[in-house]
Amino acid sequence: NIGSSTLDCGAFTATDLTVSGTGPHAIGGATSATYSFYLRGSFTPASGAHVYGFRTGQVLTARNGSTEALAVFFSSTIATAGDGATYGDVAELVVNDPTITKNGADIITNATSLKIIAAPSEGLNNRALWVVSGETELQALTVSGTMAALDMAGQIDLNNNNIIAGGTAAFVTAVLLGGADLNFSLNSTVIASAQNGTATIAHSGFTDGNDKLIFFIGTDISAEDSANSGINNSFGVCHVTGSDGGGYAFVQRCMGWASDHGNNDGSPSAILSTEHVLDIVTETGTEDWALEVTAFSSSSNTITVTTRDAGAGANMEVYSLALDLDDRSAAVGSTDG
Repeated sequence: NIGSSTLDCGAFTATDLTVSGTGPHAIGGATSATYSFYLRGSFTPASGAHVYGFRTGQVLTARNGSTEALAVFFSSTIATAGDGATYGDVAELVVNDPTITKNGADIITNATSLKIIAAPSEGLNNRALWVVSGETELQALTVSGTMAALDMAGQIDLNNNNIIAGGTAAFVTAVLLGGADLNFSLNSTVIASAQNGTATIAHSGFTDGNDKLIFFIGTDISAEDSANSGINNSFGVCHVTGSDGGGYAFVQRCMGWASDHGNNDGSPSAILSTEHVLDIVTETGTEDWALEVTAFSSSSNTITVTTRDAGAGANMEVYSLALDLDDRSAAVGSTDG
């Protein structure tokens, strides 16, 4: 026990080193009452191309029966004082902006507060960064490279612009347009074989009175042409305005097309319907495979879709992605007149 004495002995060698005091401790300068351990002072390397303030370089070898191998593990216990104070942050790890002095004509290519150089490749699942649980908030985000398909059962909050998905959605790509929350509902239904057949699709999480934007796609096999052959499809978008109490208005566009459909005008192997602008109630007989949103309800959580066919066809599978636009607006139009 040497109290507060100062040792000036160069290298200090010991088999094991135990410091029983809980601090404050410091290396490179005076202790601080705020920090249990404080690494401080100025350092200039005597040689080499790099300078590091602190580096780990242990060689860890797991023993028989080990189930984890972690180079650095943070797991603290933090208790507040109980005096009614407000804590701006309580965190396990905080990384601040490095105070950088750029001298002379020096050039700094990349300056970061935290940088991950590479990801491991030896595991069944390899990640450079893995958030196991909890919400993740990013104030600003720049993404480059390839993004994998997104399978969400919870929500991502990008500075109060939420993407919220149910666990039944395999993957969804959404573009945020600004504003507050963007809720969406992904569902499907089957319209039985009929001319102008109708069915309803469920939706959830929407607010009565908000604008809705609905993307829908339908496909039927061996449909209503005279040869009963071909794969007929439609794709459209519908902007819904109004409410249950005041009624709804629909502005929509739909495109229909077929493959191996030899019984339409010109008899090509693949054709596009002329229903690019969908304001129809009935058909002319040569424009088929269209799909139209004809009703919406917030109270019953349903979207009504209707096929527009020259004659009864096969069952049509219909898939819809419906967006509640909240405080956003939308416009649906076309350039084909």
